[in-house]
Amino acid sequence: MSKERKKFRMTLPKSEEDYQSIEEEIHGGEEEHEEEQIQLGGGEDTTVLLLNTIAHTLSHMELDANNLNVAVRELGEKIDSLRETIKTLIKALLYTSMETPEARKKLLKDVLEELLRE
Repeated sequence: MSKERKKFRMTLPKSEEDYQSIEEEIHGGEEEHEEEQIQLGGGEDTTVLLLNTIAHTLSHMELDANNLNVAVRELGEKIDSLRETIKTLIKALLYTSMETPEARKKLLKDVLEELLRE
């Protein structure tokens, strides 16, 4: 038989190896065809694929930027809270070193108000 006729002749697979070789032929041909399209420019399909990839990547970047923004805002709030706590602590320490009762009373009032706000 000539190669051309043998090429189109159907053979029945008899073993697992035959099934695997047929599957490799089928999938191998598809991959070559896809590579051909990409190498030749692929037309609109490749352009759409590239645009989808860019859009997908940009959406990930947007999500990361939003997460970063939220984290920075939370960090700012925690720093403000820490600053207020340190101020309260300093006032409490000053209370012990003050000698005049009026100043101690005013400072104690400030410390208690700050503690109640938290």
